[in-house]
Amino acid sequence: MKRNSLGAFIALNVALLVALLVVLVLPGRTAQAQRGRGRGDYTMISGRVTGRENQAGIYLVELKSARMVALLFDSRTKRLEKIAGRRLADDLNSNR
Repeated sequence: MKRNSLGAFIALNVALLVALLVVLVLPGRTAQAQRGRGRGDYTMISGRVTGRENQAGIYLVELKSARMVALLFDSRTKRLEKIAGRRLADDLNSNR
C-alpha cells in the first residue's frame, strides 16, 4: 500500500469512528407520527363485511378514543378503502 493510500485509509476510519461515537452518545429525537393526537393503543381485526361476497374487511379500533374504522382492500387499485367509521362510545351510551 502506498503511503498516501494508507494515510487516507486511516483518516477515513477515524472519521467513521467519530461519526459512530457522535450518533451513539448524543440523544436522538424520537419520531412522532401522530403529533397532534398523541399515542394510542390500536387493535386490528379481520372479519366479514355485510354485502360483500368473498371479501374480508379490516376493522381498526383506537382504544383511547373508542373510534373504529372499517377498511376493505381494493385489489384493482392496491389500496385500502374506508367503508365506514364510528365512535364506539356513542353506541355504548345509546344502549342505556
